[in-house]
Amino acid sequence: MVKRILGAIAVAAMMIAGIQAATADSCNFASPDDARLLALRASAHLDGVGPEQAFRDFMDPAAKFVDRDLYVFVLDLNGVLWASGAFPNQIGAEALDAQDASGRFFVEDMVRIAKDEGEGWVEYEMLHPCTGDLSPKVSFVKRVGGFIVGVGAYGTMSA
Repeated sequence: MVKRILGAIAVAAMMIAGIQAATADSCNFASPDDARLLALRASAHLDGVGPEQAFRDFMDPAAKFVDRDLYVFVLDLNGVLWASGAFPNQIGAEALDAQDASGRFFVEDMVRIAKDEGEGWVEYEMLHPCTGDLSPKVSFVKRVGGFIVGVGAYGTMSA
Protein backbone atom coordinates (compact mmCIF):
# COMPACT_ATOMS: atom_id res chain seq x y z
CA MET A 1 0.00 0.00 0.00
CA VAL A 2 2.81 2.43 0.89
CA LYS A 3 4.56 1.55 -2.39
CA ARG A 4 1.34 2.30 -4.29
CA ILE A 5 0.90 5.68 -2.57
CA LEU A 6 4.56 6.64 -3.08
CA GLY A 7 4.34 5.55 -6.70
CA ALA A 8 1.22 7.62 -7.26
CA ILE A 9 2.88 10.65 -5.68
CA ALA A 10 5.96 10.19 -7.85
CA VAL A 11 3.92 9.82 -11.03
CA ALA A 12 1.72 12.79 -10.17
CA ALA A 13 4.80 14.91 -9.53
CA MET A 14 6.27 13.70 -12.81
CA MET A 15 3.08 14.57 -14.70
CA ILE A 16 2.78 17.95 -12.99
CA ALA A 17 6.39 18.75 -13.80
CA GLY A 18 5.54 17.99 -17.41
CA ILE A 19 8.39 17.97 -19.80
CA GLN A 20 9.70 21.41 -18.94
CA ALA A 21 13.37 20.70 -19.57
CA ALA A 22 12.71 19.21 -22.97
CA THR A 23 10.27 21.79 -24.32
CA ALA A 24 10.44 25.01 -22.33
CA ASP A 25 12.63 26.72 -24.94
CA SER A 26 10.73 25.71 -28.05
CA CYS A 27 7.13 25.62 -26.79
CA ASN A 28 6.24 23.74 -29.95
CA PHE A 29 3.28 21.68 -28.80
CA ALA A 30 1.56 18.95 -30.73
CA SER A 31 -2.21 18.63 -30.99
CA PRO A 32 -4.46 16.04 -29.38
CA ASP A 33 -4.89 14.45 -32.83
CA ASP A 34 -1.11 14.15 -33.13
CA ALA A 35 -1.15 12.40 -29.73
CA ARG A 36 -3.82 9.96 -30.92
CA LEU A 37 -1.88 9.13 -34.08
CA LEU A 38 1.33 8.49 -32.13
CA ALA A 39 -0.54 6.31 -29.61
CA LEU A 40 -2.05 4.25 -32.44
CA ARG A 41 1.37 3.84 -34.09
CA ALA A 42 2.91 2.83 -30.75
CA SER A 43 0.05 0.38 -30.11
CA ALA A 44 0.62 -1.30 -33.46
CA HIS A 45 4.36 -1.45 -32.72
CA LEU A 46 3.76 -3.08 -29.32
CA ASP A 47 1.40 -5.58 -30.89
CA GLY A 48 3.89 -6.32 -33.67
CA VAL A 49 7.21 -6.65 -31.84
CA GLY A 50 6.11 -7.46 -28.29
CA PRO A 51 6.69 -5.62 -25.03
CA GLU A 52 10.43 -6.14 -24.55
CA GLN A 53 11.43 -4.52 -27.86
CA ALA A 54 8.59 -1.99 -27.92
CA PHE A 55 9.36 -0.64 -24.44
CA ARG A 56 13.01 -0.12 -25.42
CA ASP A 57 11.91 1.63 -28.61
CA PHE A 58 9.46 3.92 -26.80
CA MET A 59 12.31 5.19 -24.62
CA ASP A 60 14.84 5.58 -27.46
CA PRO A 61 14.64 9.04 -29.10
CA ALA A 62 16.13 7.60 -32.30
CA ALA A 63 13.18 5.21 -32.64
CA LYS A 64 10.81 8.13 -33.40
CA PHE A 65 8.30 7.60 -30.60
CA VAL A 66 9.03 11.09 -29.22
CA ASP A 67 7.65 14.04 -31.22
CA ARG A 68 7.90 17.61 -29.92
CA ASP A 69 6.22 17.41 -26.49
CA LEU A 70 4.67 14.00 -27.19
CA TYR A 71 6.03 10.77 -25.76
CA VAL A 72 4.64 7.27 -25.31
CA PHE A 73 3.84 5.85 -21.89
CA VAL A 74 2.72 2.31 -21.10
CA LEU A 75 0.78 1.17 -18.05
CA ASP A 76 -0.50 -2.25 -17.12
CA LEU A 77 -4.11 -2.85 -16.09
CA ASN A 78 -3.13 -2.27 -12.45
CA GLY A 79 -1.75 1.20 -13.19
CA VAL A 80 1.95 0.28 -13.00
CA LEU A 81 4.20 2.24 -15.39
CA TRP A 82 6.17 -0.05 -17.75
CA ALA A 83 7.59 2.49 -20.21
CA SER A 84 7.88 6.25 -20.53
CA GLY A 85 9.59 8.15 -23.30
CA ALA A 86 10.07 11.15 -21.01
CA PHE A 87 10.47 9.65 -17.53
CA PRO A 88 12.25 6.28 -17.66
CA ASN A 89 13.26 6.72 -14.00
CA GLN A 90 9.59 6.26 -13.03
CA ILE A 91 9.25 2.78 -14.52
CA GLY A 92 7.73 0.44 -11.96
CA ALA A 93 5.81 3.21 -10.19
CA GLU A 94 2.28 2.30 -9.15
CA ALA A 95 0.29 5.23 -10.53
CA LEU A 96 -3.33 4.25 -10.00
CA ASP A 97 -3.80 6.79 -7.19
CA ALA A 98 -2.23 9.70 -9.12
CA GLN A 99 -4.44 12.81 -9.07
CA ASP A 100 -4.40 16.04 -11.01
CA ALA A 101 -4.73 19.46 -9.39
CA SER A 102 -8.52 19.15 -9.17
CA GLY A 103 -8.35 15.73 -7.50
CA ARG A 104 -9.23 13.67 -10.58
CA PHE A 105 -7.73 10.16 -10.55
CA PHE A 106 -6.62 10.37 -14.17
CA VAL A 107 -4.61 7.11 -14.29
CA GLU A 108 -7.59 5.29 -12.80
CA ASP A 109 -9.67 6.82 -15.62
CA MET A 110 -7.13 5.61 -18.19
CA VAL A 111 -7.33 2.05 -16.84
CA ARG A 112 -11.14 2.12 -16.75
CA ILE A 113 -11.42 3.38 -20.34
CA ALA A 114 -8.90 0.82 -21.60
CA LYS A 115 -10.71 -2.03 -19.82
CA ASP A 116 -14.27 -0.95 -20.68
CA GLU A 117 -13.92 0.61 -24.12
CA GLY A 118 -10.56 -0.54 -25.45
CA GLU A 119 -9.48 3.00 -26.27
CA GLY A 120 -10.46 6.59 -25.63
CA TRP A 121 -9.60 9.99 -24.22
CA VAL A 122 -8.89 11.11 -20.66
CA GLU A 123 -8.91 14.82 -19.82
CA TYR A 124 -7.11 16.22 -16.77
CA GLU A 125 -5.11 19.28 -15.70
CA MET A 126 -1.34 19.71 -15.52
CA LEU A 127 1.12 22.56 -15.30
CA HIS A 128 1.88 23.83 -18.78
CA PRO A 129 5.66 23.70 -19.39
CA CYS A 130 5.73 27.06 -21.22
CA THR A 131 3.37 29.15 -19.14
CA GLY A 132 3.65 27.47 -15.75
CA ASP A 133 -0.14 27.76 -15.52
CA LEU A 134 -2.55 24.95 -14.81
CA SER A 135 -3.77 23.82 -18.24
CA PRO A 136 -6.03 21.16 -19.67
CA LYS A 137 -4.27 18.07 -20.98
CA VAL A 138 -5.75 15.11 -22.78
CA SER A 139 -4.30 11.62 -23.30
CA PHE A 140 -5.40 9.07 -25.83
CA VAL A 141 -5.09 5.55 -24.43
CA LYS A 142 -5.45 2.19 -26.15
CA ARG A 143 -5.43 -1.28 -24.67
CA VAL A 144 -3.01 -3.76 -26.22
CA GLY A 145 -3.38 -7.10 -24.44
CA GLY A 146 -2.53 -6.53 -20.79
CA PHE A 147 -1.06 -3.07 -21.42
CA ILE A 148 -2.34 0.46 -21.98
CA VAL A 149 -0.46 2.61 -24.48
CA GLY A 150 -0.96 6.35 -24.09
CA VAL A 151 0.19 9.70 -25.42
CA GLY A 152 -0.93 13.06 -24.02
CA ALA A 153 -1.11 16.61 -25.42
CA TYR A 154 -2.05 19.98 -24.00
CA GLY A 155 -5.56 21.01 -24.98
CA THR A 156 -9.01 19.48 -24.75
CA MET A 157 -11.22 17.43 -27.01
CA SER A 158 -13.83 20.18 -26.98
CA ALA A 159 -11.38 22.87 -28.12
